[in-house]
Amino acid sequence: MAKVFYTDSVISNLEPLSTTGTYCIVSARIDGREIKKLGMSNEMFHYFTGVGKGTQNRVWFYRTFGNLFIGGIENAAGERLQVKEKTGMKLYSLFIRPACAGFLFWFLSWVVLTIPVTIYAYQVAANSWKGPFDLVESIINPIGIYGGIAVAIWLFVSFWNLYEKLDNLDPWPAGDVSVYTKAVKPAFGAGLAALKK
Repeated sequence: MAKVFYTDSVISNLEPLSTTGTYCIVSARIDGREIKKLGMSNEMFHYFTGVGKGTQNRVWFYRTFGNLFIGGIENAAGERLQVKEKTGMKLYSLFIRPACAGFLFWFLSWVVLTIPVTIYAYQVAANSWKGPFDLVESIINPIGIYGGIAVAIWLFVSFWNLYEKLDNLDPWPAGDVSVYTKAVKPAFGAGLAALKK
């Protein structure tokens, strides 16, 4: 499940790493601390590099699958810019991704379990008239199918929950973004100033 929170922050020094039609991944500084990858919409990128450059905003963050994204921003005047997912992207995230992940789980269960289950099947079913491969299939297929269904359902529920939270930013709890950032080292060591005294 996605972790969601908001904080009042200044986002600066944005450098685009990759962009798609509606999203971009940037490296940036949040309250003077560095973050290597931050996802946001292209509108938000233009806001942070234009009108909102160097200003403090209320920023709603969400972290999903190891990445930090911006779900919405609100300036001092109360104007809010919120992520609006397109219907096609929602359908892709709710149906195509879970189906692909479920199939991938089924495939990987065959890749990972074939050798150990085959060894077990030869030991157990060597004297069986069916042979070991029927036992291999009857063990790996249910693991792959039911595990794949479980992964698909988990992903569907995770994305559904995320889209519900993105539709209503107000109940999000306050949080601390410094967990996801690191302090910026000065260009010159602090010892140089002490040497000049």
